[in-house]
Amino acid sequence: SSGINAEWPLRPGVTSSDDIIAIKLKACFFDLDRDTYLINVYDSPKNGAFKKRQRTTLGVDEVTTLEHLQEFLANIPINEDAILLGDFNARTATLEDMLSDNVRLNDEQLNEYFVRELPKRSNSDTKLNSNGRPFTELLQTSGLVFLNGRTLGDIFGEPTCIQRQGASTVDY
Repeated sequence: SSGINAEWPLRPGVTSSDDIIAIKLKACFFDLDRDTYLINVYDSPKNGAFKKRQRTTLGVDEVTTLEHLQEFLANIPINEDAILLGDFNARTATLEDMLSDNVRLNDEQLNEYFVRELPKRSNSDTKLNSNGRPFTELLQTSGLVFLNGRTLGDIFGEPTCIQRQGASTVDY
């Protein structure tokens, strides 16, 4: 896989980099409560051809996909929403994606929502890889959560990647 090849910004409302493409859905057009970014990410394997080419041919310093994503998320206004999806090549086992009860957010309504409304996440993939913890920490610090393993249609956290070598959950 070669990543996404486009320059930021692609068109009004659409931004892209080698590993992220985001589309801004305007609330008035889509009958939403708030403008919402739909962010698709492909975090290619560290030793995959795409990242090797970036390091050797282009001489690009290794800035991770998650660092790009964190920068993008930090620039989304507080009054807009984000939906994150894609192939993160992150095996997260049973790591918690939400802040614990001991960590309180500044917004009391968000605290109530995060602590009481979302069911505990299930994940049939019990393995953790090197991308798993950083991805989970990004969710915690961004106020985003996994839907895999906690929503109707995937209450058991079924694998998202099935190959001869086995099954895993790496797509969210």
